[in-house]
Amino acid sequence: GYLKILREFIYSFNFTKMKPDLSVITGGVPSGGRARALVEPGLQYAVYLHHSSPNNPGGFSDKYAVNPGSYQANLQVNLPAGTYRAEWVDPATGTMVKAEEFSHGGGNRVLASPGYSIDIALRIKVINGVVITSPANGATIPAGTDIVISASASLTGTVAKVEFFEGANPLGTDVAAPYSVTWNNVPVG
Repeated sequence: GYLKILREFIYSFNFTKMKPDLSVITGGVPSGGRARALVEPGLQYAVYLHHSSPNNPGGFSDKYAVNPGSYQANLQVNLPAGTYRAEWVDPATGTMVKAEEFSHGGGNRVLASPGYSIDIALRIKVINGVVITSPANGATIPAGTDIVISASASLTGTVAKVEFFEGANPLGTDVAAPYSVTWNNVPVG
């Protein structure tokens, strides 16, 4: 039953590369709702929204009281530029209840959930893309420095290689994940 559904949802991700990160959720959690997120930035996101309260409001509690109702989220998530598939999944049945594919220029994106009564899960995955994971977007690199550029790649098939460029100038190629190249003596600009 429920554990089989959870297993199938978990197996749809490469969890070994994901970390808890609520900063991806920038708004839209319904009043009284709680959100959890596991993230591999730029590649995959698992979000869980639920409506419950701790049985021990003043302290730690390992038990929660469910707050059923009629809920709908306009979840605001911060995603890097890319093409994504978002799927809303009913945790009780494992049924995908809504899906959309979208191209995104980067920044905040609102994803509207279908109606739900207690909880809902959201699976977001990049569709065929490469994302620079290091250095961070907007990082300041002093001229003359050697930097390591790292990337994650996702493809429907197998990724054979990732090529790195500065404009039209090739910096290098990596054929195995995690993909990276060292850019020597970075110029000004």
